[in-house]
Amino acid sequence: MSQHKSSLVCRNVVVNGHRTSIRLEPTLWQALDYICKSRSCHINDICSEVADMQTEGGFTSAVRTFVVSSLLETSLVLSRNVGKRKAAQMVSFHA
Repeated sequence: MSQHKSSLVCRNVVVNGHRTSIRLEPTLWQALDYICKSRSCHINDICSEVADMQTEGGFTSAVRTFVVSSLLETSLVLSRNVGKRKAAQMVSFHA
């Protein structure tokens, strides 16, 4: 039986005042750190927010879903802004 190392990284967080740990892929930890920086908040704040919103499934799954949803939302906002700039450039170019 071969032993292989998990690619998941375990970190301790505080969720609504209670210490717990979650295991996420390194890329998801990076994305979560990015979200925290963009919101000027701590990872514990995000984890508490996720726990308060969680309706079904496990906490770690809810964190993964939150990260993906947040990045999709950011991507959509950026796409809209780029589209508006391109439209404005086309209008000024043709004017």
